Amino acid sequence: LNHIRGDVAGSWRNLCLSNIETYLAGSKAPDDQFKDFKNHVLHVRDNHWGGAVGATQKWYAATVEALRAKKWNDAIFNAGVLSHYYTDPIQPFHTGQSEAEGIVHRAAEWSIACAYRELTDILEADLGGWPDVAVPEGDDWLAKMVLAGAALANPHYEVCIEHYDLKKGVKDPPSGLDQEIKDRIARLIGHAVVGYARIMERAFAESEAIPPATNITLLGVLARLTVPLFWVTKKLKDAKERAIVEATFREFEATGKVIETLSDDDFAIRKAHCEEVLKKPLAELDEEEPRPIGTAHGIGTPTRPRPMKKAATPSFVVAEKEQPSPKAIPNERAKSAEPLKVAPAPPTST
Repeated sequence: LNHIRGDVAGSWRNLCLSNIETYLAGSKAPDDQFKDFKNHVLHVRDNHWGGAVGATQKWYAATVEALRAKKWNDAIFNAGVLSHYYTDPIQPFHTGQSEAEGIVHRAAEWSIACAYRELTDILEADLGGWPDVAVPEGDDWLAKMVLAGAALANPHYEVCIEHYDLKKGVKDPPSGLDQEIKDRIARLIGHAVVGYARIMERAFAESEAIPPATNITLLGVLARLTVPLFWVTKKLKDAKERAIVEATFREFEATGKVIETLSDDDFAIRKAHCEEVLKKPLAELDEEEPRPIGTAHGIGTPTRPRPMKKAATPSFVVAEKEQPSPKAIPNERAKSAEPLKVAPAPPTST
């Protein structure tokens, strides 16, 4: 939200912040509600297998339509959904598929989430700051942006598998990441954040909507209260994630693979990729030996001291008087899992 530009950027930011729960619910809906996991990936080396491009385009159109109709709550929810489909392919593990990836995918994502503030500090202090992300020309500009994000992330796929230390990550999530991974992921976070801001700017402009006035006093209250509330919910989520990752680690130590404790999304993608791309029985894939993991942890970019945080830097800025100008751990999971679900159509105005 801080990267949205324009004369009334602050008013759009305030609208999102005043509907923060709806915004975040939308961002989690593809995982929690739709479970259309094939739409969360874009496998660059498999002829762009996956549905991320279409899903991003669909929810961009739904966001613009709701903005145009002044259905603010729908617009904020749709924008949250849009953020998920656009940013998922900028995570390297959403751009390819392998048996080794299944071992580290969930744990590495947990480590990245726990180290998020450190990663943005690295981006700002060590890597030149937030990048410029250009919006391509042409009617297919959004598809090009999704494809570009996946192309940027994919070269890091094997590196993340080789450099992530699962044993360390299970005990202390951030320690599973070495400096090599941190620098690579920090740059991808920069691209995802700024790219999404450019997409939202385009949606606001295309809708020709004028942002509504928001209650600044309410936002002041939110700025004070949501930090401890989010901290509590984050701790609860961490406990759940730890249980899932620990179960994954136990299966890996016992069998050398991870199948039964894969998260629902990883399990569904593995099965669909096996059937549609590899075109071989799942039982045959089950017998495949994964490549070693974590063998390059600590090799490459030398460890650097953590960048100093800026003192008292707010996570967002409220525009005070801006006026607009006219998942659970699976046990005995059946190999005949249900087909991948398709997300419901976005709400349309009447």
